[in-house]
Amino acid sequence: MQQRTTHEFAGIKRILFIFDRALLRYTNDSNLWQQYIAFCIKSDSTKALARAYARAIQQHPLHEEFWLGAATWEFAHNRHISSARTLFQRGLRIIPAAQTLWHGYFRLELEYIKLVALRQEILGLSEVKEEEAVEVPALDAEADADGPKVDLEDIISLSSDKPKQPPKKKQKTLKGVLPESDFARGAVPRAIFNSAIKSVGDDLEFRLQFVTICDKFEELDISIRTEVLNSILRDFPNDPKALLFLARRQLNKPANASASAEERISEAAAVFESALSATGGSPAFWENYAAFFRHLLVKSESVDTPEEQAMLAADKLLALFDRAHAAKQASPELYLQWVSQLESSGARKDVPKILKLATEQHPSSVALWLRRAELAQKQPAHKKAGLQAEATVEVFKAALKAVAGSECAHELWLAYLVYLLEQHPDDFQGTLKQYKQAVSRLQQHSADIKEPFLKKVHDLFGIEHCRAVYECSVGLRPNSLGFHLSYIRFEQQHSQNAKPIRSGFEQAIEDFGSTSSDLWLQYIAWETSSGDIALANKLHWRAKKTLKDPTSFIREHHLMLNNETKAK
Repeated sequence: MQQRTTHEFAGIKRILFIFDRALLRYTNDSNLWQQYIAFCIKSDSTKALARAYARAIQQHPLHEEFWLGAATWEFAHNRHISSARTLFQRGLRIIPAAQTLWHGYFRLELEYIKLVALRQEILGLSEVKEEEAVEVPALDAEADADGPKVDLEDIISLSSDKPKQPPKKKQKTLKGVLPESDFARGAVPRAIFNSAIKSVGDDLEFRLQFVTICDKFEELDISIRTEVLNSILRDFPNDPKALLFLARRQLNKPANASASAEERISEAAAVFESALSATGGSPAFWENYAAFFRHLLVKSESVDTPEEQAMLAADKLLALFDRAHAAKQASPELYLQWVSQLESSGARKDVPKILKLATEQHPSSVALWLRRAELAQKQPAHKKAGLQAEATVEVFKAALKAVAGSECAHELWLAYLVYLLEQHPDDFQGTLKQYKQAVSRLQQHSADIKEPFLKKVHDLFGIEHCRAVYECSVGLRPNSLGFHLSYIRFEQQHSQNAKPIRSGFEQAIEDFGSTSSDLWLQYIAWETSSGDIALANKLHWRAKKTLKDPTSFIREHHLMLNNETKAK
């Protein structure tokens, strides 16, 4: 390692001094402590880092990241397993539900087992030393111990000398390296896991993270992973997400590598089937069951996966959709997945039937009605002209009746209005009548369709029809600021007459003049560019009187004037 120069050392010392002074004044600023610790690590200031962790923990004992960082650094840098354990145990006594501390403590013990196994193999030892044959830790042991309390700075090593680590050696497994003992079988991480689930409770994500940690220590011959998986199956027997996780692991078990695709899929699916027999299922259950088979379909795109698996997964997925529908537990999302699977498998003729069943089962689902209306528009036209359009309109009318009052009804109304604009361009007045009806029914949600409808009308018919939409909309509040600004922009693109543009700005100010300083700035900028400076000055006076908080407007207006002066 290249030694620091005197200048580098002085600079680092100066920065550490500044941090120390700042932390004396802002002791409660946890972000400042984190920056201090990060700099100590980056500059390799080990003594300062040890003191920083001790002080940060004393000031912020409920911040688990400080406990985790200190314990991890103690083991990773100094190889002081006893100090690292003490820090984890103290942190967990203070914050017993700290999930990151439990995971960190669990990972620490697995790493230590791995380190001891590597040492045993390199040195050819056959026995575990007494200091390595540790007892199962108890979180309250230190608290109940007699004698003087140990200061944190005595726990966190102040040594700046990096310990000598055993040489790394590539190997596939460490199984059989350690002699048979509780330590070698993972008694310590097992005790930590059991204490963790008692302290945290039934939290699936917390439990799954233990499995992820175990997967990083495949080379160790310990059974802790199996115990964690069994605990998930025991404590979450009906949780759909847990079942999905367990089924995927069952499918990918190395022991199943030689089995046929059908046997492996059936064995993995048995996890779901046993839960279904016990509980009868639920919409979330069927969605996760379907996600298992869809995962197989995606995985089957790999060249290493046989085509037989893809065919089996597709068949089982379609059968699952049918079972969920028969049990009346298929969610709208599951019906949409069913439709997508039918289309991708070439069974398009069944899609209209499924969508009809779906909307009957979930009449208030906007997504299903939109999909059904989209399909109606794509279906081949009947020999007799006009029948396709009539069928599509009927679908939209039935949908709007079914979803009346839904928060997402505006999406269906907008799709219907766009369809009328595109399919009946000659009947614009009829479409405008439907638009007014939509605005009236949607009430507070009407603003969600006004701007996109205005843009569509402008794209299809131009500014004249656009004015008609705007004129009939401004009085039907609420309006969005984007709706006003879109109309003003369209007028600026097409019209040389200032009257409709000015009218648009005035209508926008009536709705948003008290809150939007940007609107006033755009209005003033347009009047200035049009050459009417006197009117622009009047608008500046009006804006200051109208805005609830004109501070931002005054600042931005001043910057705008400065930029105009520089441009000249």
